[in-house]
Amino acid sequence: MSNAHDSHAHAPSNEDDVNIKKIVMIGAISLVIFFISAVIAYYILKVDTATLQAAGVAKPGKLIGQPEIGIVDQVPFDIDHRLEDWRAAKHKHLTSFGWVDRAQGKIHVPIDQAMDEFIKRSAGGAQP
Repeated sequence: MSNAHDSHAHAPSNEDDVNIKKIVMIGAISLVIFFISAVIAYYILKVDTATLQAAGVAKPGKLIGQPEIGIVDQVPFDIDHRLEDWRAAKHKHLTSFGWVDRAQGKIHVPIDQAMDEFIKRSAGGAQP
């Protein structure tokens, strides 16, 4: 009698049955709905952007302030000229005359001329 009771206890019940076909169909329908929604959202965005551009509210390709890459404000390399500007300013400073501090009477001279003058004074001071 215990054998009959044990075999009945291990029989699968209707509550444990999983309908794989139903799960796959719901997943496929969800993907189709998501795809259709994405296409509709794309067209709405495209129409709204065209409307705003035609009204002159949004200009294409214009960014407010600095461009943003990810969530960090960064300047793309192709439009960043800070290094070239800095080098040009330093080169101009090293190759020209100008005031460093007018109140103290300090000036800057071209680096080549300053090195030549330094060598003359050093050579002249080394000889007795």
